[in-house]
Amino acid sequence: MTEHPDDIRLLAASWRRHLDAANLADRTIGTYLAATDQLTAYLETERQHSLRCTEIGREDIEAFVTWQRTTRSASTASNRYRALQQFWKWLLLEEEITVNPFDRMRPPKIEVTEVPVVPADDLRKLFKACEGTDFAARRDSALLALMLDTGARLAEVVGLKVTDVDLDRLGVAMVHGKGRRDRSLPLSPTTIKALDRYQRARRNSPSAHLDWYFVGKQGRLTGPVGQGANRRIDRRQQRRLLVRPG
Repeated sequence: MTEHPDDIRLLAASWRRHLDAANLADRTIGTYLAATDQLTAYLETERQHSLRCTEIGREDIEAFVTWQRTTRSASTASNRYRALQQFWKWLLLEEEITVNPFDRMRPPKIEVTEVPVVPADDLRKLFKACEGTDFAARRDSALLALMLDTGARLAEVVGLKVTDVDLDRLGVAMVHGKGRRDRSLPLSPTTIKALDRYQRARRNSPSAHLDWYFVGKQGRLTGPVGQGANRRIDRRQQRRLLVRPG
């Protein structure tokens, strides 16, 4: 079947080029495109609906968002809604459509849940579980100290490279955040001490030649969002019978 010029699949591909040109982070682009992909699949399988953007209306998008809430979660539905909102905004700016179905549409409501804070006693137990002079203990202590001292996200911490950490001249770590925005994080003397201990242990690691700052026996702590580091923290918490906050 011949695709119409305003087929959502064709225009989503063009949108991706626009997002790349805007220098957005790969993860952000992936989130945006996941919304158009899922909407496309929903229209095809659940509604047997046209995939032409000029024929996708407000009720179709609202039905998709409701379906997302039912089959996934309110927060996922909200993310998909906002991603599609940006897509249709782009379509209007590019004059691919003349009417924006998001006009006067309301985003799905999500309940605000309080983020649990790890009690100070549990933090002490967690650092106690990281005590030791072996490589893993030095690394895990440094990783935890850096996160707690700076408030950096796990993905930012495991994304550090050796050249991003300056313990002497500036006493900072340069992390690469969302939207490819870099920021400099000052380090406390206690954190610098933990990082220095880790760096000395790192010199004898099989992964010492790598550019990544935090490494394991088999290379970088795995995954784009630090799943390997996540597992390390989980193991340390389990050792102290801690419950990891959600």
